Amino acid sequence: MGEKIFIIDDNSHLSMFLEKKLTDAGHEVVTAMDALSAFRALEHYTPDIILCDYFLPNINGDELCQKIRRMDSLKSVFLAIMSAAAHELDLDPSSIGADALIAKGSFKETESHILALLEDVQTCGSRPGKTGRIGLECTNARQLTKELIAKNRYLQTMLDSIAEGIIEICSGQIVYVNAPAMKILDQTQDQILFVPLPTLFEGEARTQIESLLGSHSPDQILIEQPETEDGKERILSVKRLPSCGEFSNILILIEDVTRRIQAEKTLRDSHHHMEELVQERTEDLKRANEMLKQVQKLEAIGTLAGGIAHDFNNILSAMIGYMELTKLTPSPEKRQFYLDRALQVSNRAKDMIKQILIFSRPQDQEKKPILLAPVIKEGLKMLRATIPSTIQINQRISDQSLMILADATQVHQILMNLATNAFHAMRERGGILDIELAQEKIPPGKRHPSIHLATGEYARLRVRDTGHGIDSAILDRIFDPFFTTKGPGEGTGLGLSVVYGIVRDHGGRIHVASVPGEGTTISVYLPLIEPEEPGDNGDSEPIPKGSERVLFVDDEAAILDVTKSMLTALGFHVTARQSSAEALELFRAQPDSFDIVITDMTMPNMRGDKLAEELLKIRSDIPIILCTGYSDLISEVRAQEIGIRQFLMKPLSLGDLARAVRKVLV
Repeated sequence: MGEKIFIIDDNSHLSMFLEKKLTDAGHEVVTAMDALSAFRALEHYTPDIILCDYFLPNINGDELCQKIRRMDSLKSVFLAIMSAAAHELDLDPSSIGADALIAKGSFKETESHILALLEDVQTCGSRPGKTGRIGLECTNARQLTKELIAKNRYLQTMLDSIAEGIIEICSGQIVYVNAPAMKILDQTQDQILFVPLPTLFEGEARTQIESLLGSHSPDQILIEQPETEDGKERILSVKRLPSCGEFSNILILIEDVTRRIQAEKTLRDSHHHMEELVQERTEDLKRANEMLKQVQKLEAIGTLAGGIAHDFNNILSAMIGYMELTKLTPSPEKRQFYLDRALQVSNRAKDMIKQILIFSRPQDQEKKPILLAPVIKEGLKMLRATIPSTIQINQRISDQSLMILADATQVHQILMNLATNAFHAMRERGGILDIELAQEKIPPGKRHPSIHLATGEYARLRVRDTGHGIDSAILDRIFDPFFTTKGPGEGTGLGLSVVYGIVRDHGGRIHVASVPGEGTTISVYLPLIEPEEPGDNGDSEPIPKGSERVLFVDDEAAILDVTKSMLTALGFHVTARQSSAEALELFRAQPDSFDIVITDMTMPNMRGDKLAEELLKIRSDIPIILCTGYSDLISEVRAQEIGIRQFLMKPLSLGDLARAVRKVLV
């Protein structure tokens, strides 16, 4: 009775030769050309004897033998491994689950070895009691083959030693996997070989793998694996390698990148945290810098306080004198003359207070196109009012059209700080303070002789004094914060450092020249921009009048009386209240009796902004004007947010008040 023989060999000529000879001998023969097709056939076919070549495509015969031996239906089948390199392999067939090792030679020699094996099997039963190596005495070891086998083993060792897992897929099934891939997938070789790669994953990960295998271009995906036994989630990188020539199998690189991804995330988080810290520190530094500028402003005001008091006393003396003369003079023409002069002097006081408030009040920095000459002239007004007459102030403003992109208050601060320093240098013996504004051009290819200025046009503000000068030994330190040559209580050393910061922030440069005993010259260069057309300020408009009903509220009796008189003179019907609470009760009782409300900001019991909020609750369309001499509790923006139509700074002139009333009533 013949045997059912299954031959696995990629040499088709040898397979056909053996199939014919064995069939002629009465045996049933089935053949397969590679391990994958053989494995598929063995799932449905159970032979008596399997003859398997050692070197096969996709997966070698030794691995196939081990896979076959683990199949329940083939545990007792006789399994022989065949190789033309049997001598060089020096293989114990039992180590791979085989019963015999057959040395291939010529077709006739191979046929002879197989027939001898079959005779032994038929004599001893389906599996002989001993294993053996058949035909090795007929072959000699070949050095080249031995070297190739050794090289193959060395390469396999290398593949098992790298960090990346390597998977080879043929016809949708895994035919090769190295040791790192088995470790990453937490599967044995027996569990992995001849199975589709997607079946090793679940859910979305399986879909990702199927999509990767379905594409024809190299691609890489990241897969999040569910928590492992140690409670940690894993992230796998799966990459499809590009095809090489006619090689149709798919090569996959798989790597556990959990630690790398976590490290990158930690690095990103740390970087983000550092950015937040830098931003926070930058904001802190910005706030500290603003506080520094504000402190220095107040220091400058304090330095000039004596001059301010002196000039303000002079203004009051003139106002009082003109008013008393008005009372004593019977002539109408003289009285009108004295009143006009008193009004001029009071406007001078108003301008001085305005300049002091603008300079000293903290303000949001906003760079916008400004004409430099008017800003400098405004600063000069304050300087003339505050610097004693022992110091002569000369001004030279040769160009009225110089325009820069700047914050006007900070430009004002530059002038005040430089002038205050000059005042300190001359206050004992007096002197001359020269302030000059001019244009300076730096043509292409030229450089400023003293400082580095890029090509372009600049506004040059020069402040020169005839004071004691600066020693050359400390000239390089004068812009350092808190460096000062003044005595205790005379200054903090912040003035020039603040000037330096403002100038640099506006893209400018600053230069100092000084000769001890003769004086100091400080030149500030700020880049010019193209001038814009100035708008109409509306000061020449006639004073408007009206007949509307006005509710006016102010806790200061004198202000209440004079403002009521001014509004009445303009034709308005005025109801005045000195208490914000009384005004609220009146309005609540007669909300339709008034066309407009004008209120002071700082009042006892209820401030003007709170009064405005209550009035708007009663009648949301009532126009309200808020007046204040100075308050850090309200700003024009905040007033508009409440619903206040107009925000006025005291003192109120007749024209300003009339125009504001007419504006909100339109």
